[in-house]
Amino acid sequence: RYIGANDKAAVSNAVHTSMMLSVFLGVIGAVFGIIITPNVLRSMGNQGNLLTLATQYAKIYFLSLPFTAITNFSIAIIQANGDTKTPLFFLSISGLINVILILIFVLVFKMNVDGVALATAISKVLAATLAVRALARRTDACKLIFKEMRIYPKELGKIIQHGFPAGLQSCLFALSNVFTTSAINSFHSETVIAGNGAAQNIQGLMKCVN
Repeated sequence: RYIGANDKAAVSNAVHTSMMLSVFLGVIGAVFGIIITPNVLRSMGNQGNLLTLATQYAKIYFLSLPFTAITNFSIAIIQANGDTKTPLFFLSISGLINVILILIFVLVFKMNVDGVALATAISKVLAATLAVRALARRTDACKLIFKEMRIYPKELGKIIQHGFPAGLQSCLFALSNVFTTSAINSFHSETVIAGNGAAQNIQGLMKCVN
């Protein structure tokens, strides 16, 4: 909206508010997620070794949440300027690194879910680094200047106003997945749980293709 109105001051304020918000929400989400993870997983029917592995994976994943938030906000800014190729390149590189690191950690170093989670976390750090670097090197109003990162109330209000409905929708989908996963876990079978995970990955791939 601000780019279309050619309001450069508002564009800059929105960029720096977004980046500050991404750091704040990412850290809050990481801390909250790590604290509640064991109880949530237990309430979903995870038991024994499965609970231990799931908790281990989730905690490492939540540690990377700030970088996920930074990446998402950065990509949104870049795409708002009409550039969809650069974010695709960043995500492709990080995705490739993720796959390579998983193979190395699991097959070479014989790590378990901690290796998979660590590989994912590293790839998220890489994606965030590339995205932030791209914003910092821009020469237009979307340029990220670290010393100017702060919350601008007007722009924050607009971000919340337009982002809340989409965020609520995502939360509802996530909540439905929690109930579905809980039902799957009630079978107390690692094979069934693994099958469900594979089916979800295939479904996600088909959505991308469509």
